[in-house]
Amino acid sequence: QKGLEIVGTSEPDSRLADIKAPHSSVYLEHKAEAGKPTEFWVEYEFTVCGEFHDLSCMKSAAYDKSSALYKRFTAEQAPHIVFTEQMRHLSDSLTRGIQNPVDKAKAIFAWVSDSFPWAGSRDYSTYPCIPEYVLESGHGDCGQVTLLFMTLSRIAGIPCRWQSGLIIPRSGWNMHDWCEAYFEGIGWVPVDQSAGVPTYASEYPEFPWINLGSKEPLQISINNEWGKPLQPAKK
Repeated sequence: QKGLEIVGTSEPDSRLADIKAPHSSVYLEHKAEAGKPTEFWVEYEFTVCGEFHDLSCMKSAAYDKSSALYKRFTAEQAPHIVFTEQMRHLSDSLTRGIQNPVDKAKAIFAWVSDSFPWAGSRDYSTYPCIPEYVLESGHGDCGQVTLLFMTLSRIAGIPCRWQSGLIIPRSGWNMHDWCEAYFEGIGWVPVDQSAGVPTYASEYPEFPWINLGSKEPLQISINNEWGKPLQPAKK
């Protein structure tokens, strides 16, 4: 996505977060008046494209485990990416004997897709550890199964980073969470875990991994992290 332009805001002195900030946000301030609703709005436009990587014919090279990228995106990230004994055992059981990182990611992706149907969720801040909740409850929404995929993948040595934003299907827009996985020699690719392995995969064997390596054209990334400080700082 490129060419972001703020068309207008409800407050003339709005402040846009730095382009490198983990959360793409606009700060607006207005004095509330008794008996009147306090409303904020922002209008923006940009160009967004779909993304597709056919991982069925790609093999990842060995990772440079000394790189800053590898160390950062294969590390624990409490409270929701924690390498418990249960998570380590599960990741190892899913990827044991598999050498190529792409094939490891496929094994994890398929297992999460088959094991945890979508279900609505309360506010994420009420969960001590979201991936553990998914394992205990047997279901999860888009962000919850994504965090489980990220945890198992990072344990398996596959760098992953968070993505969240909007998706605009024909029925209207909605919030959505997914992630990106990094494969040496290929780069960062989108992973939409909650979309899972599609039901038509058996009819179109060339596309069983359409949601591992691809992103919808109207899937808009807004945040690269969760729970990070806002810009400007929240008072």
